[in-house]
Amino acid sequence: PVTLPGISGATQISVHSEATVALATLADGSLLSWGQGGSGSFGRPTPFPPMPGLIPGLSGVSAGAVGLTHACSLLSDGQVICWGDNLAKQLGTPTPSSPYNKVPVVGISTAVAVVAGDSFSCALLQDKTVSCWGYRDMLGPGLTEDSPSPVPMGLAGVKTLSAGDEFVCAVLEN
Repeated sequence: PVTLPGISGATQISVHSEATVALATLADGSLLSWGQGGSGSFGRPTPFPPMPGLIPGLSGVSAGAVGLTHACSLLSDGQVICWGDNLAKQLGTPTPSSPYNKVPVVGISTAVAVVAGDSFSCALLQDKTVSCWGYRDMLGPGLTEDSPSPVPMGLAGVKTLSAGDEFVCAVLEN
C-alpha cells in the first residue's frame, strides 16, 4: 500500500480497472481525480494527472463513480452529474457534450448511490429502486438503442449497488 499525498478527509473512493482513473470524495463535498483515463473521465483537462487534483465545477458531492470513459458524482441533494465520453449515452443526455462539461442526469433527483460500468451508469433511488442509463445491452432486451434516459430496472428493496465492466449487482433488504 502507498499513501497518496494530497488526500485527507476522504469519505469514499471509486476506481475502474481498465481506465485506471480514481476519484476520492472529500468530507467538504469536493471530488479529486487522478490516473490514466480517457475521454475526460478525470473531469479536468490535465492529461493523465499522476497526483490527485480537484475536479472544478463540483460541490456538495457525496460520492463518485468511474466508468471506462466517463464518471459521475452523486450530489448531497440527490442529483447525479456525469462527464466524459457520451458515445453510449452513459452521461444521461442524448446530446454530445465536451468531455469536461458536467451534465445533470435528467429524471434523477432522489439518488442515494451511483455506480458506473464501462458504458452505463446506475442510481439507487431513495425508494430503494434502481434506474440505469447508457449501453442498451446492459439495460436489457427491448431497447433498440442506447438510452440517454434512466430506465427502471424492476428491482425493489435494494440496499446497495456495485458495478463491474458490464454488470451490476444489488444487495436486497431480504
